[in-house]
Amino acid sequence: MEDNRFDRMAAAWDEEPMRLNMAKAVASKILGRIELNTTMTALEIGCGTGLVTVQLAPRLGQVTALDSSENMLAELQKKTQSLDITNITHRKIDLEKDDIPGKSYDLIFSNMTFHHILGGDKLLEKINRALAPGGVLALADLDSEDGSFHGDMPGVHHLGFSRGALVSALERSGLYHCTIEDAHTVERKTTQGQIRKYTLFLATGKKP
Repeated sequence: MEDNRFDRMAAAWDEEPMRLNMAKAVASKILGRIELNTTMTALEIGCGTGLVTVQLAPRLGQVTALDSSENMLAELQKKTQSLDITNITHRKIDLEKDDIPGKSYDLIFSNMTFHHILGGDKLLEKINRALAPGGVLALADLDSEDGSFHGDMPGVHHLGFSRGALVSALERSGLYHCTIEDAHTVERKTTQGQIRKYTLFLATGKKP
């Protein structure tokens, strides 16, 4: 993943209404899809400033937040301190190279991170190993698009995902009861100045 760019963007990350609305929609979709409780251990992959994490944390036990950007994690720490959230810990990690710490998560979730990951299948295998038996993966990302969502932004390895292909990838990793549903619609101005609509999905799968 490209962490230098995210380091530069971290301080102003939460100033973009589109990101706030997206995180709110994804968190709401996860809460509607998965029954959370405060005995559950959870992990977020690519937490950024914690826009989704802080919304789910009150419904969970211990939450581990992973990201490749030190500055994003610093913003998350400021946020948890200001909101007096005590059940979130964070860790810097290179998701393409490093193993996921721990092997007993009841929930692993991610929002708009997988299109930045070059080795998605390998990461799904790592996730499967890190999930507890009966644990659930909740993955939110873009449907396939033409590249206009990010323009020529570096570090984007996938122009969204085909839902059918992603379900197959989840099943190959060892998950079952895999489903995908609509999560959110984003309106964004392209580099050509056009307003386009882009759809996000929430994919879920369960470890046996």
